[in-house]
Amino acid sequence: MKNTLRIDGYLRSVGHRLPGFSEELLMSGVPLLEMLRSSLYNWLETILKFIYDSGGFLVP
Repeated sequence: MKNTLRIDGYLRSVGHRLPGFSEELLMSGVPLLEMLRSSLYNWLETILKFIYDSGGFLVP
């Protein structure tokens, strides 16, 4: 659960700099992690790239 919240926070902060994330989506209460999981076949690769390319990390 802790990483789920952390991932969603990273996606929201990185999403402001990337195309494809509307401001309405970023400000909504929709969990971005769940949205990406259901819409992308390579969701895990995409999310990890967002996080690590932005200087973030996940804790075990």
